[in-house]
Amino acid sequence: MNWEHINLALLEIEEKLRDCHVYDNAPPFYFVIGAPRSGTTLLTQLLAYCFDFGYITNLAARFWLNPVLGIKFSKEVLGGDVTPSFDSKYANTRNVSDIHEFGRFWMSHLGLSSAQDVDWMVPDKENASLTLRALRAIQSEFNKPIVMKGIYPAYVYEWMNDNFDIRWINIWRDPLETCLSILEARRKKERSKNKWFGWHIPDVDRWRIVSDNPYREIINQVDYFQEVYGDMADVTISLESLCKDTEFVLSYAVDGYEMKQVPPELEYKHKSLCSQEGEKFREALRTV
Repeated sequence: MNWEHINLALLEIEEKLRDCHVYDNAPPFYFVIGAPRSGTTLLTQLLAYCFDFGYITNLAARFWLNPVLGIKFSKEVLGGDVTPSFDSKYANTRNVSDIHEFGRFWMSHLGLSSAQDVDWMVPDKENASLTLRALRAIQSEFNKPIVMKGIYPAYVYEWMNDNFDIRWINIWRDPLETCLSILEARRKKERSKNKWFGWHIPDVDRWRIVSDNPYREIINQVDYFQEVYGDMADVTISLESLCKDTEFVLSYAVDGYEMKQVPPELEYKHKSLCSQEGEKFREALRTV
């Protein structure tokens, strides 16, 4: 099934749906940010599950050019009170009712040709107007706070803050454990420790991150995103504390909203820092 053709064929219906919306008193966005393999998917799932927040399902994400239509269709098919599971693999969730990163929406509206084509930027006039109208329509359709991963929105951080009510929630994980997890993902998902895994470094900074040594490169990647997202965030929480005291940490992260569901019990699994791979990361640090 060619979803791009379907999206293009539905644009006229989407426009009519948007014309029916009222755009006053827009609810806030909660954008989850953090280095790859630090728990961004889990945190987004927890916020969507525990609070009365809107989120983009895997079904709605099929309609990336027609988000209002996609949200309406998702509500009609799945029901209005869907809840996400906590099942994911390398940020990909399986069920149609689970959370989706909505990457194709952000790429198409911000004018990005690929996931690698990123930089810290301000969208041009045409893309800014397109993105603004689409996000306002999404807010109006949900008519309640919305939680999303903020990886793509973070590339236009200042523009987003100028136009929307946003709370940026950063999740932090022990840097060495994060490095080990990214290395594991490179090997299992990309089939090579030398292939990049995770969100991409903006062009302006890429030269100082890439390295012939994959261990050094992963260290650079984690250090870069932890610093950048730490500066962006309104609040930073740790993955370990989220797993150990879930209800308290979630309430702290959103501040002011009551939970509709009690969070599940979580277990924090430490990576073996004394492993052979852990020592290779330490060696890469010593040779800087």
